[in-house]
Amino acid sequence: MKRLIGAIVRKVISKKAYRILRFFPLMVPSYYKNYINYIEEMIDIQQRDKDTEDVAVLFLRKNAHILDKGLQRKDFEQGHGQENYKKAVHFLSKISSPQLLEDHSVKWSIGKIKEYEARQMDESIDVNLEQEDFRGNYDDILRLMKSRRSSRNYLSKKVEESELIKVMEAINWASSSCNKQPIKIFATIKPELIKKCLSQCKGATGFGDHVPAFMTCCADMRGYVLPSEMLLPMIDSSLGMQNAVLAAHTLGLSTTLLSWAQKDEEEERLLRELLGIPAHYAIIFNLAMGYPSIIAPTPKRKSINSTLVIR
Repeated sequence: MKRLIGAIVRKVISKKAYRILRFFPLMVPSYYKNYINYIEEMIDIQQRDKDTEDVAVLFLRKNAHILDKGLQRKDFEQGHGQENYKKAVHFLSKISSPQLLEDHSVKWSIGKIKEYEARQMDESIDVNLEQEDFRGNYDDILRLMKSRRSSRNYLSKKVEESELIKVMEAINWASSSCNKQPIKIFATIKPELIKKCLSQCKGATGFGDHVPAFMTCCADMRGYVLPSEMLLPMIDSSLGMQNAVLAAHTLGLSTTLLSWAQKDEEEERLLRELLGIPAHYAIIFNLAMGYPSIIAPTPKRKSINSTLVIR
């Protein structure tokens, strides 16, 4: 009922008046008001873009992912998952762009729809195709993690676009909630633009004179159920950026993550303007990258006993 009343009030009065009413008579710090305003703005953007092809792709992936989970179940029964199947077909019908239809994740989603349809005709069909069972070596990957170090002093050596593409591929293969794949990276290797971007980051201190590459990690907010999933974009982005820093390390690149939590409105506006970041992408954090001129010892980590609890 509260949600219905809120929706009606939002339609009748102006957005500004609605927000004043929403906070009255509560006395809350401005930070929380700004956070609530931000959520409201994202909900408005979701409503504005709900019929666009980009949003259709987000929800196509989500529902195809749910179908895929059902297809992998040993106790799969015909008829289960009909609601998600219908949603997947519905969102697919909204996509007509040849470029989007050629997207690998869209093709995968179409494949899951077809597999689901085949299982409705014949429950005995095995849709789980064999995949290469490559797991790597635990000692090697742990050594990679332990040897990675954030550096703020870089060589003058240029970071090529091809290196950015390799790092981006690693990001794309990160897990994400319901296979939303919301990450969008806005990057630059232009020295003057990098300086301007860094000047908007309060945590960008202690750097040398030369920073070869700058990346802003964003998440498409239109694929989330707000406000209940408000924290998921940060989680999804963090999973992707962990892939990024490890992939960069294998290429000889050092990365330093820069928090965006302390930004003010002007810094947000300027960074969006500098990199051309649309409003529906939430800026999660930034990253400086280059070939390190100094490799300092890695700080020691907590003991396993202080990290793991086994009941």
